[in-house]
Amino acid sequence: VTFSGLVTARNVLPIPASLDGVVEEVMVAVGSSVEQAQPLARIKNDGLATAHQQAKLDLERAIERTSNLESSLISARLEASRASADSDRTRTDADRLDRALKREEMLFREGATPRLKFEKAQKDAATAATEWETARTAAAQGAEKVTKLTADLDALKRVVEEKSKDLEGAQSD
Repeated sequence: VTFSGLVTARNVLPIPASLDGVVEEVMVAVGSSVEQAQPLARIKNDGLATAHQQAKLDLERAIERTSNLESSLISARLEASRASADSDRTRTDADRLDRALKREEMLFREGATPRLKFEKAQKDAATAATEWETARTAAAQGAEKVTKLTADLDALKRVVEEKSKDLEGAQSD
């Protein structure tokens, strides 16, 4: 059964607010009809306003840290890429000089090359091997830095999500 018409209240009840504060805005007029769960007024509470502002600042700081960390990650990736390229280049040089050393060593044993040329080839090959090891270590460290920054960024993104939820909760309060 359905009826249409205006329903008037038999009893008017005072509705207490769930928190202390000052009525900032009345959203319904006296005598107007309201629905269940409809907001009637907005109450300003300094504690909630402070919590909202703090949540907003926390979120902004987390976003700024995320932005800075993303920039650091981009820089670290570029640095790791350069270090990897240097490692590849020095490995190629070390291989080439090692082959030249073997050739000079064979020629020296046969007496077809002077001792100084053979010793220079030994020195060049040793220097190239040291440079390659240094470049390889730098490339590994660059890759580790990228991995660490990526993990830190993922953790910070989770913090930003939490701060966003905290802000939404403070906003709804």
